[in-house]
Amino acid sequence: MVKQQLPPSGPVRVRREALASAGRIAAALVGAGLFNFLWLVVFILVAGKPPRGPVAAALWCAAPIITALGFSYGTIAFNRLRKRDQAPLRSVLPWPLVGCVLGAAAVFPFGAMFIGVAMFALGGAAVVLREALALHQLTRRA
Repeated sequence: MVKQQLPPSGPVRVRREALASAGRIAAALVGAGLFNFLWLVVFILVAGKPPRGPVAAALWCAAPIITALGFSYGTIAFNRLRKRDQAPLRSVLPWPLVGCVLGAAAVFPFGAMFIGVAMFALGGAAVVLREALALHQLTRRA
């Protein structure tokens, strides 16, 4: 006879979800770093060729979107590896997208190359905030 294991409840579940949240945050940072690196490679290869102005402007505008997609796909990949709550992209993307766009807009006047740091800071903070709110909702139900 196979013993059926019940899902954990109470503090054990909260602790397990807190560790999963930390994993999702780490995976989101890795995903954002990878996507930002790929964007930078494309920028270096393409932006220097004529016509420089429109192509470079389009790539600078795409940087926050691509980085936010990296944050989102990192989170989704972690969830798939865990085989848990398969959140669609449309529910994960708005948080880091807002953070990345605000970060890029805040520092772009001081120098375009600073947007990478600001996107990671505010995009990462948005991911942490999303996970904290999700964990808070879980603790209210537990």
